Amino acid sequence: MTTVACVHRWRIEPPAGATSAGVCLNCGATRQFKNGPEKGRAHESGWAAQNNAKKRHMRRAMPTDDEEEEP
Repeated sequence: MTTVACVHRWRIEPPAGATSAGVCLNCGATRQFKNGPEKGRAHESGWAAQNNAKKRHMRRAMPTDDEEEEP
């Protein structure tokens, strides 16, 4: 018989202290996750922060309606 490992999809409690409890939505496994220090944009971490930084950069790079593009 073959055992298939779960590809965990964690639901993690909001930060309150040094760790937050997480529960896998697929198999019910539990785990403690370390909370990082609070920063200016605490709600953004990992890929979300990178994605939003990329969007901010793209907005700066795009010409506005007031600016004329050179031929």
